[in-house]
Amino acid sequence: MLLRFSMVLLVFGILVGCDRPVQSNPPGNIVQGGGFSQSGGLTISSPNFVAVEGLPIVGFSVVKLDDTESSFGYFLIVRPPGNGNPQSRGFGGSSSSNGQSGKSVGQFRLDGNEVQVSLEIDKQTEKLAIDETNYDVSKGRLFLVDMQSDPATIKQIDTELPAPDSTVTSTEQAEEIAQKTIEQLKESSGVVAEFLGK
Repeated sequence: MLLRFSMVLLVFGILVGCDRPVQSNPPGNIVQGGGFSQSGGLTISSPNFVAVEGLPIVGFSVVKLDDTESSFGYFLIVRPPGNGNPQSRGFGGSSSSNGQSGKSVGQFRLDGNEVQVSLEIDKQTEKLAIDETNYDVSKGRLFLVDMQSDPATIKQIDTELPAPDSTVTSTEQAEEIAQKTIEQLKESSGVVAEFLGK
């Protein structure tokens, strides 16, 4: 069974946003994605989470400034707790934009273990925090999240991420971007291949 949560918000104006509360679901394929905020040339997606058979669990946000290409604000690859097949999964998030800056905040919960991620961006700066630890995105936007330890360990990887084709506007796009990115990273990064047990 494939559960999909999709919301698109395209707004020009003062402060806009889209919210999705954490939704817990039993095992199965789950894709949450497609929400974004856009204002004044700045587009930022709500967190996209993909948990489908054949792929690791991933989370990512996509940003676009003015006429530049879309790019990842961050890309998380998650090793779930236990035997790698969590019995419960919960995902939630929101995004907002006021034309000058944007914010994407999300959280995912696997078997009761939660990780939070927050991305704030304007046309000059970016702030990324995962579980209240701040990260310098100039040192990498790829993060390997190991939830088999308590608390989760997070490893920042300085590697080039492929550019997503576009702003994510549907769960289908979120899943496609996740699959394409994982395939490319497995080929280009020995660290990612080792983390995924290739």
